[in-house]
Amino acid sequence: MPRLDAAQLAELSGLTIEESYRAGETIFSEGDVGEFAYIILAGAVRIWTHDVEARRVTLLLLGPNDFFGELAVLDGGTRSASATAEEDTILGGLRKEQLEHFLLTHPQTALHMIKQLGKRLRQTNKLI
Repeated sequence: MPRLDAAQLAELSGLTIEESYRAGETIFSEGDVGEFAYIILAGAVRIWTHDVEARRVTLLLLGPNDFFGELAVLDGGTRSASATAEEDTILGGLRKEQLEHFLLTHPQTALHMIKQLGKRLRQTNKLI
């Protein structure tokens, strides 16, 4: 899954804004404007959407050191899925400017993120 290594996390730590969520709390909803990309510092997050029959479909279950929410931040679109805290969770949030600057100055991390986005797309295609 899309985990950042210790060096990547250390480099990002000074840029993030810490946010806390209780179990079951919505982090963002499908269709929202994407203001932040997130790194999970503690806890777990479920990424989900609804199918054509309005049933909830889980796309990913993420844990510490995983990142999510970057797609809407990078492309300026809306959230393609919803995110909910599965348990009490602490996130580090990065705004668009911070994320873009970090990725431009750390190309290895940018490549890592691109590879993980590709894996997620393939996984989502299999679900569909």
